[in-house]
Amino acid sequence: MQEVTLRDVLASLDSVLSWSYLDRPEDMAIRGIGTTPKKIKKMFLYVCKRPINERGVDLVKVAIRNGAVAIVTDRPIDARVPVIYC
Repeated sequence: MQEVTLRDVLASLDSVLSWSYLDRPEDMAIRGIGTTPKKIKKMFLYVCKRPINERGVDLVKVAIRNGAVAIVTDRPIDARVPVIYC
């Protein structure tokens, strides 16, 4: 499997409205992508398909605990990993 970086993910999205970052993570390796928090593993990108409300925030927290290193979502949220808002 070809390794991609967070920069590659950002370049492939049609409309990135904004993104938050910590310590220049754009060169961070992404080893997988998932849309279900329970299936997220270490170094995965989590794409939150649900609108960010209470339930969506809970799903993001589970994904981060399971190893997500970045989040793609429909609105900005406060997380301890980079969040791509599109």
